[in-house]
Amino acid sequence: MNFIDKQRIYKTILTTLTATLFLPIAVDHIHAETTSQAKTIEKPDVGEQRVIVTYKNNISEDAKDQIENTGDVQQSFKHVNAVSLEVSNTEMKALESNPNVTTVEKDDIVKIKQTSSQIIPYGINSLNGIKSWESGLTGKGVKVAIIDSGAAIHSDLNIAGGKSFVSYTTSYIDDNGHGTHVAGIVGAKNNSFGVVGIAPDSDLYVLKALDSTGTGYNSDIIKAIDWSIENHMNIINMSLGGSDESYAFQQAIDKAYNNGILVVAAAGNDGAPVEYPAKYNHAIAVSATDSSNNLAYFSNRGPEIEFAAPGVNVISTYKGNTYASMDGTSMATPYVAGVLALYKQEYPNATPDDIRNMVHQNAIDLGAPGRDSSYGYGLIQAPIMNSGSSIATPTNFKAGNVTSDTASLSWNSTSEATSYKLTRNGVTVYEGLNTTYKDTALTPHTYYQYKLYAVKNSALSPIPATTGIITYPLTPPSPANFKATNVTGNSVSLNWSTSSYATFYELKRNGVTIYKGSNLSYTDTSTKPNTSYDYQVIAGNYGSSSLPSQIKVTTLQTTLLNAYTFSTYSSYKKGSTVLIGVYSRYNGNISVPWARFDIVVKSPTGTIYKNTHYTNQNGVYTISVPTSWKSPSGKYTISVLMSKAGFLGTSKTASFYVN
Repeated sequence: MNFIDKQRIYKTILTTLTATLFLPIAVDHIHAETTSQAKTIEKPDVGEQRVIVTYKNNISEDAKDQIENTGDVQQSFKHVNAVSLEVSNTEMKALESNPNVTTVEKDDIVKIKQTSSQIIPYGINSLNGIKSWESGLTGKGVKVAIIDSGAAIHSDLNIAGGKSFVSYTTSYIDDNGHGTHVAGIVGAKNNSFGVVGIAPDSDLYVLKALDSTGTGYNSDIIKAIDWSIENHMNIINMSLGGSDESYAFQQAIDKAYNNGILVVAAAGNDGAPVEYPAKYNHAIAVSATDSSNNLAYFSNRGPEIEFAAPGVNVISTYKGNTYASMDGTSMATPYVAGVLALYKQEYPNATPDDIRNMVHQNAIDLGAPGRDSSYGYGLIQAPIMNSGSSIATPTNFKAGNVTSDTASLSWNSTSEATSYKLTRNGVTVYEGLNTTYKDTALTPHTYYQYKLYAVKNSALSPIPATTGIITYPLTPPSPANFKATNVTGNSVSLNWSTSSYATFYELKRNGVTIYKGSNLSYTDTSTKPNTSYDYQVIAGNYGSSSLPSQIKVTTLQTTLLNAYTFSTYSSYKKGSTVLIGVYSRYNGNISVPWARFDIVVKSPTGTIYKNTHYTNQNGVYTISVPTSWKSPSGKYTISVLMSKAGFLGTSKTASFYVN
């Protein structure tokens, strides 16, 4: 991955905090410190490239060693079936042909997500942070991993631990400033000076995977995720990303999530679709808002957006034991990570899915009703610690009798509930005392997620019951233009037209299914010669099927039809009548009745007879062709072209003379 985003930084010295967190401050204008002397990640040698190789599960250690020995190992991982190698083109080809290798992908470079815009001052109150602290939630005991450019030594930060994953230093000290800023947004101390993070008592672990320019390899970030799994982090913050998808990166995030780690990532700052890793299913994608809760102009958008958070003029810690104000989804992301730390403190045994569901419900809905591509579920809100009298989640919540536009939902009653609240895709569709609800406002072939809360004195059960459905598509019409083409003795080719709402077609021969799939044609090669078959085709989807379209087909006889043609005599005098016999036979001398034939008789000067006839029930037909004294002398030819359903056609010639 590789993003290079411009930034505008205002270095700010904060001397004290008021009850609203900030006093008027002195501002000195500076630029980001990216000098030529700054150390950067090591680039591969000329003719070499750095790649991530993912290999198959359960292969032998010898097979793994063979893969790793193909190039120079840059990073290896405990929880991801992959290794980062520096390889030549020849070694690359060897890896690509190795049967134990799943993928070979470029070890892309990532960069810090920052943006350039005019700074607009605002505070962190919009996230309900102070009320959350007053209820007793400060992130205490929650481990947050900051995968970034490191963190500088700062009087306003308590760093619980960390590690460097870049090649040029073993220190996680920040040589860029971005990571220090991100760390402070999560967990700057709540003291008498500087700034305060949204989760000031959380345990910050600084994982340096980006260099002094804010760039790094995918493999370095994967290694940091690997470390987070190994060291039991609760939350991972990644204020970074890029446009290229990586299977190894996704695998690492999936593994972290399945180990109970919430993964938060920046959506990006290009006003474009959400970038990776925020785009992965198990990552929480974050967009940025300003102090008026408007979407920041630079913030990326897309259906993956889950939450919005402040990302404009965010004041936080910075390197040199100073403070700075910065813009970007990089700043919004640690706000979300910090709020999640508050939830994790209150619900330490909740799964990532449980916590996400709670945060979805408590977010302030912005933009279009329900989840949208700009704000997701809305502006994230810090929780208020429960007094201990929370109401239980409803049980046995399920959906049934699903049609193309309706679904019936039911659940068991909760003893302390005074009512229930039901949402569909984030929008409330029912509030009341009933334990059943029929939703009649659905669209065919659409996914819906329902969440059900028990309500007591306006308080909701902290974790909702959830279920999801996909409504049925409309019933497809019967396939049109069903016909057979190219019928032989041993095969029948069939085709038909597409049907609306169909996801598959089922073809039957004599009531037995011979094909099921999405194609609009099929060749049946299991037929017998001279046999009649009934074919049916239906259009279907997972909800319903059409009435069948039907045809009857008789296959051809594969036996060659024999035509015998001759005149009674080989020579005739002028003025006599020529008698011509035509016989239809097969397998030697077995009669074929009612065979069609076209006959042409030609004299030396041209055609004297041409017609179409059918042999009789005995397979015989005779023709009388008169001659006259004016008929030319010489050789006369007889040509016969014969055909019959169920047989292969044939032709025959004969001759006679007229003198």
